[in-house]
Amino acid sequence: MALPVKEVQQPVEGAGKLATEPNAVFKDRDACMEFGAAALERGDWAGAEKAFVKALAFAPKDAAVMRALGRAYQMKHDYDSTIQCYRTALAWQPGNAEVYYDLGDVYLDRGDLETAMQYHKKAIQLNPGFRQRTRVYF
Repeated sequence: MALPVKEVQQPVEGAGKLATEPNAVFKDRDACMEFGAAALERGDWAGAEKAFVKALAFAPKDAAVMRALGRAYQMKHDYDSTIQCYRTALAWQPGNAEVYYDLGDVYLDRGDLETAMQYHKKAIQLNPGFRQRTRVYF
């Protein structure tokens, strides 16, 4: 089974409006990423989402930003948006083992062991070091 990877235009409904309105608090991509990471650390999923969406305004098609946004959705248990973000990140940066691994984790969280295993295997194929991180089946 081929693993689906496709680019999407917007990760979630309404994200485009936020992404086009950066303000002084979010002065550049790095500031947005820093704020978003801090928000994730303190469990502020909505704050992290907002920061990462704004980071996309500064760095469109930045796979690291899209992956971070996916992580914020994953923490909210919004797995459909998470998968959409991770697939977009892969479309923008094919061969990113970290994102394949993240996708495996999402499917594992959803209880889809077969699909999780496929994504984790792909991550390990791209970076054998991921074998040590795999939680269940290897």
